[in-house]
Amino acid sequence: MEYYETTAAVANNGYEDWDTKLRPFWGHPALRASLRDVYTESAETGDYTTGAASVESMSVTDYKESDVANEEVHINACVDFGDVQTFAANGQKIPRAEGAPTRYLFDYVMRHQGPDSYWTVNAQSPHPEQAC
Repeated sequence: MEYYETTAAVANNGYEDWDTKLRPFWGHPALRASLRDVYTESAETGDYTTGAASVESMSVTDYKESDVANEEVHINACVDFGDVQTFAANGQKIPRAEGAPTRYLFDYVMRHQGPDSYWTVNAQSPHPEQAC
């Protein structure tokens, strides 16, 4: 999924210019707003990651047609963060919270932005309590 590849590239580069690089993937301002504080803080403190999350499986849970060509697909995905490690600006590893799963479910709402356009992520809900 190109969204995860770009997110990893942004995080691996200290979240530099995160808004410009990730904005094309976000179809609703609420998604950007929900991630802004975390990404901005990471950019300001110099935190960064290595590795990338991978989508292990996904399934469509709902599909909605639209008379204005804004189709919507709801997806349930198992995302594996096992290869992702987080570091402070000084290179010190920031450990995962104890007991936090590395693989868990996300719900996504993807929406097509109209004729001659593309699909965007309009909502994402992580469910770390649902390991996969």
